[in-house]
Parts: sequence; structure tokens; C-alpha cells
Amino acid sequence: MFTRTSSTKTLKSSNNVTRNSSGASFLAGESPEFCSGPVPMRSLHQSSVSLWQKICQKVNRAVVFADDAVAENLHWNGGLALLLEAGAINVKEFSSFESVDQTCKKAVFIVSSLLQEVTSRVIQNIIEASKLQYVVVITTVSPCVHLFSRTGTFDGDENLVFERFEESVLEWMGNMNYTAEVSYVPLFASCLTPGLFVTPSFSRLFPLMSSDLPRLSLQYKSVRGDNKNFSNLKDVEAAHLPKSLQVMYKMLVGSIDSMLGELNVQEDCFFVGQTSKILATELASYPPAKLRRKSAQTKVSLLLIDRHLDLMTPCQHQPEVLMDKVTSTLSRLPGHHNDVCVDMTPLCHVTSESKEVIAPGSLAGCKGQITQAHLLPLLNSKVKEGLMEVNRSLVESASTEKLPLKLSGKPGRVTAEQLDNTLQLFKGNYKAISNHLETVQVAMATCQCLKSSRNKELDLLGSSEKLMIQSVGSEEGQGPLSVLLSSLETTQDKSPEELCQSLDSVLTQVVYVYSLLEEDAHYSDMEHAIKELLVKSIVKGKDYLPKMTKTLVGDLVTEEIVSAILDDMFGKLKAVSSARQHLKHLCCIVDPSTTLSPAKGNPLLKQLMDLTFDSTKGDIQDIEYISSGFTDLLKSGLRLFRTVAKPKPSDNKVLIVFVVGGITATEAKLIKDAVTSHHSDTQVIVGSTQLSQPEDIVEALLCQDNLNLD
Repeated sequence: MFTRTSSTKTLKSSNNVTRNSSGASFLAGESPEFCSGPVPMRSLHQSSVSLWQKICQKVNRAVVFADDAVAENLHWNGGLALLLEAGAINVKEFSSFESVDQTCKKAVFIVSSLLQEVTSRVIQNIIEASKLQYVVVITTVSPCVHLFSRTGTFDGDENLVFERFEESVLEWMGNMNYTAEVSYVPLFASCLTPGLFVTPSFSRLFPLMSSDLPRLSLQYKSVRGDNKNFSNLKDVEAAHLPKSLQVMYKMLVGSIDSMLGELNVQEDCFFVGQTSKILATELASYPPAKLRRKSAQTKVSLLLIDRHLDLMTPCQHQPEVLMDKVTSTLSRLPGHHNDVCVDMTPLCHVTSESKEVIAPGSLAGCKGQITQAHLLPLLNSKVKEGLMEVNRSLVESASTEKLPLKLSGKPGRVTAEQLDNTLQLFKGNYKAISNHLETVQVAMATCQCLKSSRNKELDLLGSSEKLMIQSVGSEEGQGPLSVLLSSLETTQDKSPEELCQSLDSVLTQVVYVYSLLEEDAHYSDMEHAIKELLVKSIVKGKDYLPKMTKTLVGDLVTEEIVSAILDDMFGKLKAVSSARQHLKHLCCIVDPSTTLSPAKGNPLLKQLMDLTFDSTKGDIQDIEYISSGFTDLLKSGLRLFRTVAKPKPSDNKVLIVFVVGGITATEAKLIKDAVTSHHSDTQVIVGSTQLSQPEDIVEALLCQDNLNLD
């Protein structure tokens, strides 16, 4: 029997709104803290859970294969147990080296990519190495984007792409009478809290910069035979981009559209930055989005922002919230971009010489908790307050289990020893650990963070960054580059191994400094000196290079090669300095010094929220609006003949802020605090491609080709 189920319908759900005692409405499963006004739509987490429930209906008695992005989405929505409880026999990595046991006849593939090229070959390899009779393939990429990838247009029968792939699957199984199903399920957002989500499928996406223009011109000429030269980012449209990047942008647009469809809303779309403009333009013309807007009644504001407009804030080592401190000191979960490994062996009776053998703990909640409430101390409070809340929750859990508590330490201060003493009460008590697993894992992560040997290094980096920002506006020779140069000069007498230990941090500080600098600043001599010292340090320590520096310079390290690579790097850094030159209100991210206070950073995202929710501001030139329908076009036309206020992101009761290229937990809190300070009843949901550390931002900027992502 040959079964085809190319499902492209958007899932619907009824509204689920409850009210608190004061009468203010908020989404079911969310705290009123995140939803201060009536919002007749489901939450993002509810949407994700319902999508996974749909997938779970397919996995009974099957071996499931999931790629890294899908696995990370699952991690925040119930984890491995969700599939196993639904009847899955096993869950494996999506790899050509895997197969299904000969006795099992069913497999389910869940992928976050197009069903072609590498993905298609991996599915084929696994099927041909197995004895399957029933195969289900689920992709998170819409049929519409599949059609564009194959034909270069949205015109045509989008279901035909899936039907042809089903036929290929049957051929690989070796019998056209077996069963093959190919369907689309729009997995997209992974909610860390009700007000913060990340998108694992697009963790590597980073905005285009002016330094990409020469290569874009060359590629455009080689493909199109057109001598068009792009001298300004504003000249770049989606059609000018390499085909792979066009498809990636359309995949993101399709996912955003699906998310809005899951919420059953239509959007007023705003943007800051050229990449965000391209995405907003694509969303406005995306065929499924046009259909969605016709039926959805509730309006939300969607604000897209380019990450590279402010690299100072995400590259600093002075986090305001505990989550950033934890993610900067603990290693990432393998294959993940938003969670860390928590060593739980001190509480267990399991030991191994190889730590990789023992599965680590993590920060994500178990079984897809609706609020991830255990993460709120890490994300919503300043570091000191967060530590106190983590300790309070741990003590409360120990008290609930009637463990022999011995409270110690000074009031208002939490130390690693204090947390460790309470955690040891749980050692070997697996029932107590299981009952309070989220609290125990967060406390263990916090304890390991406070004990980390990296803390001294991070404190020194933070102090250095403070000096750099306070030197902005100083006389020539005494600015941020001077501070960086002095720091580099003091390390030159170290051994090659010691010298290389700090190279990744130096690259982060270089990016930090160039995000502070004005485009027209004169610093060529100092820049040359910094480059020479970097070349010397890298060549001297070529056998001990840390991960990011090694990725930047490659395997063959000579003075000539490294010098050429750093020339290209400084070209990108100058593009960072000029990134805000077209902005009027947001052109500076440093508040200058006064007679009473030194210069300090003023994060762009905070400025954006202040501009958005300041009722005294009229039209905000830096925040641009894109029309997406006939009504919007009509309003735009009317503005030419009479005074009609331009829409603002604060006009609707819900504002979704999405940063293209990563966001830190500190920035997410800054956005929330800025909105609260304006006493707005707007519900703000913050999203980004990933929860970033400073190294993530630097690696995306300097070490990957953002024009030609794999």
C-alpha cells in the first residue's frame, strides 16, 4: 500500500486565557509578570507542545532519527522521554553511519532542512542499510520553500515536491507497496521562558555587513554575468544574494510565518538593519503569509533587528544576570547552542574515568514544563538576587524532603560552599533528586559556575572593558584601542603556551572595541601595531592555538598567511564601526562622560525600547515599517497627502522582538526592564537565533562565511 500525506495545513487551537485576582488576563501556564494585558492567543510554548504531540502520534514502534536542531527543540519541549513514552523504540542521531535493527520495520526521520542533497542522501543511506517497510519523514521546512529551492519561484504545485520524495523513499525501501509518508510540521521556537525563545535551526545565521559587499558583487557577476557593484548595503535585495542564502532567509521567513499562524495572529512588521529589511520584505510577500493575514483577527507587532548594530553589549564580560555567567563558565551540551553541561556525578554513586560516558545534567526542565519557572532566577534577576533565589529554592526543596539542613553563611550573600553543603544532602537520594531535579540542576550549575577557574579571567576582562569604554572620547592616543594595545604589549614576554591561552579573549575584546569606535575615528597607526602584535602572538604560539583562533587562521600558520587573514578581519571590524552610520537616534551606544560620571554603555536594544515606548516621540526614523497588504498600502498613500501617524511597534498589545544573530540573557532582561519602566501594558516576547556568549558572536563575525552558509 502506497500512502502519501503531504500535510501543509497550519495547526489551529482554541484560545486559552485565564485571569488573575486583579482581573488582568494572561496566557494559561504563564505568569502575569510576562503578560500584563489581555492577549487572545495561545502561548508559544503551547504551540510547540501541540506540534510535538502531533509528531508523537507517528513514532509508536519506530526508531526515530533527529538532526541536531530538532534534538535541541525537543530538549526544551519534553526531551527524549517524550518520544519514548509515545512508543518510540529508540532515538538516534541523524547520520549516514546509523541504521535500524533488522527486526524493526518502521523509522521516523525528523529534520530541520530541505529534503534534498545531504539530507536526502543521509535518509537514503539509513534506509538502504535497514530492512524498513514503513518510513515517515517530517521536515520543519514548508513545501512552499521546498518549491522555491527547486524552481526559483513560488508558482507551481508545492505538494508535488513531497510526493516525488515519497516515491524516492519507496524506491530506497525496495518495494513500491510499502508505506511512505512525508509531512511538514513547523517546529521553530524553543521557549526558555514564556517571554524568551530561541530558534535552534537558525543558530548560525548572522546579518550581512558592508565588508560582504565586494564578495557579493563578484558572486553576483559570476552567476548572473552582470557587472553590478554593490557599494551600499541598502542596494542589496534578496534576489541579489547567493541562492543558498536566499533559501536560508526564506526558511526563516517561512518559520516566522508558521509561528504567527500557530498564534493565529497577523503582524505589523518593523525592522532595524538591512538584513532585517530583507527578511521583512520577504515576509510581506510570502504567499502563505498573505493567506494567514486574511483570516487572523488579532494583531501583533513584529520588530526584526540586526545583531551587528551593537556588538559591544553581547561581547562584554560583565553580565547582569546569572544565566550569562553560567553559560560563560560551563561548557555547552554537545550539538546544542542554548544549554550547558551540568556535572551531576557529585550527587551520584556513578564514576567513570571518561566523563563522556556519563550523561550530563542541563538547565532545561523535564517533560516540557509550561513556564520553565526554575530558570527565572537565572534570567530575570541581577546576579546577586539570582544567587539568593537559587539558594532559597534549593533550601526549600531540601526542607520539603525533610533533609537535615544546617544553614550557614552571611545573610544576603550566597557562596559556592553554601550551595555545595545543601546539595550534598541530596547525594545518593535519587527520589529526592528526581522530585526536585530542575531546582537541583540549576543549583549545581550555579555552584560549578561560582567555583570555575574562569571567573578570575572573566573579572579581568570585565575590568579591561570598563577602562576601554571609559576612554571613549579621550584625546588621540588614549582611547579604547590604546587600552587594548597596552594589554597586548604586557603579554608578549609570556611563553607560547601561556600567550595563546588568552588569544580567544583578545579577539573578543577587539570586536568589543570596534563596536565602540566611530567610523571616522583616526586610529590607523594603533590598528597597525595591534595587528602586528596579533600576528606575532599567533605565529609564536601556533602549536597551542585555542579553538576560535585556530578556526580563524586554519592549519597552515605562517606570518604571511596570518597577516592576510587579519587584514580581512580588520576589514570586518571597520564594517562593525560603520554599521550604525545610517541611523539617526541609534548611532551611538556609549553615553559620554560628564563632570559627575564616566562614560558608560547604552545598549542599542534598550535604546530601541525607550524610543518605542516613549509617548513623547513622534515618528521614529530608525525603526522602519513595511506595508504587507492593500490596507497598509492605502494608509501609506494617504500619508503622502495628509498627516497620518506612521505605525509604531507599541501600537499593539503584543510585541515580538526578534534579534537576527543572537542575544544575551542580559539583553533580554534589559528589554523587559525598559518596557516596565514606561509602565506599558504591552506584552513583549523576545526571540533570537540563539542565546549567545561573547565567543559565539565573535565566531559568527570573524570565522564563518555569512554569505555562503552551509
